[in-house]
Amino acid sequence: MAAEEIKDRNSFRAWLETQPREVSVLMAARAALRVLPQFARFAQKAESPRQFADLTASLFRATALARVAGTYPTRAKELAAAAAAYAADAAAYAADAAAYAAAYAADAAYAAYAAAAAA
Repeated sequence: MAAEEIKDRNSFRAWLETQPREVSVLMAARAALRVLPQFARFAQKAESPRQFADLTASLFRATALARVAGTYPTRAKELAAAAAAYAADAAAYAADAAAYAAAYAADAAYAAYAAAAAA
């Protein structure tokens, strides 16, 4: 199949199956990098510099992981374990941030209640 014959997802998949593995890795890396501008808009809304850094690191880690997994396919299980560990760390950070936000909201609600009761 020629690249000019790609018209939809199925034809793209059929074309990729005729290409060397490196082409699929290259296409995946390009797709991940094309997300960066959209991600930048999202990351600008981060609530803190730490959250921005964590989000940015997660994106670049995922992009690098895809490239390395494609370059070194024999280490895929090791890389998947590392990715799972990073994901667990990110989930723990998100849970911690949510708990902090809930506590902050409760403090603010109590302060508003106390001010209203004192008036």
